[in-house]
Amino acid sequence: MKILLFGASGTLGRTVLDAGVRAGHEITVLVRTPEKLGAVPDGVKVVAGDVLTTALEPLVAGVDAVIQSLGVGGKGDGKPTSICADGNRRLLAAIGDRSTRMVAVSNIGVDGSGTAFFRKFVLPVFVRWLQPIIADKEDMERDLRASRTRWTAVRFPAFSEKPAKGGPRFSRTGVELGFTINLESAAQVLLWLAGSDAYNGEAICVSD
Repeated sequence: MKILLFGASGTLGRTVLDAGVRAGHEITVLVRTPEKLGAVPDGVKVVAGDVLTTALEPLVAGVDAVIQSLGVGGKGDGKPTSICADGNRRLLAAIGDRSTRMVAVSNIGVDGSGTAFFRKFVLPVFVRWLQPIIADKEDMERDLRASRTRWTAVRFPAFSEKPAKGGPRFSRTGVELGFTINLESAAQVLLWLAGSDAYNGEAICVSD
């Protein structure tokens, strides 16, 4: 596939980039500071720019899928943010009526998803940091649902570098899922969805 990747300088985005290249995909990345990527595999096209200001239609034209992994990184700083919603809105406008597939990274916790333990204990403890991130992702998902794009939002829990104990588990509510997902597993899920219409028009929760 020809894939346009956003968020490649983040931990998950870089994992997607490397996994995608290993799988033989042609990948273009848009990053504000290419130097932060370090060395990239041969064949990767690196474009310096900002999702909020760079013309996106020329980048979208001709690709099969967009993987959007925008975010503030980590648990955030507790300040309001709209990077995901604003960047995603510009991406949707650039895709327009094209058949381009869109896979967007979201969070467990959006729209009340996740286990009861997460909602009752984890989220309240970290609400100062997580709530602005979740609010941004909720706005992003709202725009996806209102669009004509072939989209899927993937709600992940915390990322882990520990080996996965099994295949990824999928749930529309997240109530029966775990608290983490292996980074490589998360990357493989995003790449699989980029080439599939599974969960088209849905937000799906995924964990180890």
